[in-house]
Amino acid sequence: MTTKTTGRKKLRKPKKGAEFSARRELITPKIAAQYLESLPEGQRRLRKIIVERYAMAMKAGKWKHTGEAIKFDTHGDLIDGQHRLQAVIQSGATIKCEVQRNVPDDAFMDLDTGAGRNPGDLLKIAGYKYTSNIAAIIRYLTSLSDIEAAKITPTSLAKRKCPPDTLLSYAEEHGDALMEAAKNTITKDAKQVCSPPALFGSLFFAFAEYNQKGAEQFFHLLIHGMDAEGNGFEHGRQDPVYQLRRFLLDLNTSKHKRRPQFYKAAMVIKAWNAFQEREIIGRLGYSENEQWPETNRRRSRIRPEVAANRDKKRTLEDRRRERTAHGMRLKRARAKAKAEAKSAAAQKSAATRGAVPKPTSKKKSTSKKKSTTTTSKKKTTTKKKSTRAA
Repeated sequence: MTTKTTGRKKLRKPKKGAEFSARRELITPKIAAQYLESLPEGQRRLRKIIVERYAMAMKAGKWKHTGEAIKFDTHGDLIDGQHRLQAVIQSGATIKCEVQRNVPDDAFMDLDTGAGRNPGDLLKIAGYKYTSNIAAIIRYLTSLSDIEAAKITPTSLAKRKCPPDTLLSYAEEHGDALMEAAKNTITKDAKQVCSPPALFGSLFFAFAEYNQKGAEQFFHLLIHGMDAEGNGFEHGRQDPVYQLRRFLLDLNTSKHKRRPQFYKAAMVIKAWNAFQEREIIGRLGYSENEQWPETNRRRSRIRPEVAANRDKKRTLEDRRRERTAHGMRLKRARAKAKAEAKSAAAQKSAATRGAVPKPTSKKKSTSKKKSTTTTSKKKTTTKKKSTRAA
């Protein structure tokens, strides 16, 4: 028979006379390092994300003592609290925490097996509605702001967790706006295009903060393929919202195509920026090596007359460039034709003489002339000598 192992290979017998004790202590980085030395083998893997989250809260002075203790068993081994102790070392902060000693070895099996509270539970306790959706929107918002500030990389967008203090403060400050974002993006129609819905809810919130009407029009076009008045896309297939909608629909309907969440977020931001400027786009795209796009913070969309004049100027400039490029191409073609005609005429003349002339330089031609003159002089001298002898 095989026996289950939980952290240790065997549960050891407790020491005689070991009595349970608990008291609150000040945990400094030095004490935390000493406590971590008694960590036995077989403990669970240290999660860096949790340590970083705890350390950030400790640095900012937002760490709260929840009554959860650092625990040692009857043999003096650390059985609970390695993430908190590592965060104390990383942050350099000093915290107050309860320390329990001589905890029975049997208790190790039941540590951290209870159901933890998720962010939605925290908002529900605070009295909010749509708690799970709003909590997810806040998590994406904090991650997107950190990406714009270059605090984290775009690839960690879906991995970050939001601290409870930040979650509750965000909900208290922007409760109505978060509800509006959830209503506009987390619907049955939106699920066909916007996946995951909370990511698009966070982007709606970010856009509506500067242009409420523009954000509503943008997402209505994206979800339904038309605006609230029944009008289609302004620029047809070259419209940025059309390009984004087609990309997301292809992505959600096909099983083979997959894109990470940060890629979708970047595509939505780029389409929003072009939508704000009323730009015409042939193909919407994003590269992982490309710089993260900043959200267009224009308070309203650019006017159609301004966009039309700008497009006219662009077309005139493009036409001028095309004309100059066409003229250069014609010059090159004519020069090439002249060179080919010259070479063909030279080959024909050489063929009529019976030998292909070898390309010679001017210096070689002068040396040939000198050699011919010297040979002709020699011939004349030999002729004179022969006539005298006769």
